[in-house]
Amino acid sequence: MDKERFTDQEIVAAIQSNDNKMIECFFCQKCSKMLLNIAASMFNKQVGRRELISKLLLSMGSNDRDKLAKFDFRSSLAKWITVVSIRFFSKTKIRFVSWTILPNLSKIITTSKAASA
Repeated sequence: MDKERFTDQEIVAAIQSNDNKMIECFFCQKCSKMLLNIAASMFNKQVGRRELISKLLLSMGSNDRDKLAKFDFRSSLAKWITVVSIRFFSKTKIRFVSWTILPNLSKIITTSKAASA
């Protein structure tokens, strides 16, 4: 699917109708670099692009995709998604960090206790 052939209106309509090919094309191709930059700058590359896409789509889906309904086409969809993504991931950064650290925390504590014994 060539993302360049579609207008922002067509992309929004396809995403709202759960068109998996368009969702994959838009988020995994067009927004890929932006999501990788978020992963690098906000999460020190501890969170992958696919996980970011999943969390972002879940947040948008939790409101019946209301966030997309608020898009007024004054800017490009990619720029708007960038702003929405940064705001969303800034708010959820602590949760993401704890998801990646907590599973390993018990190993760290156990190793630390064994080393001090």
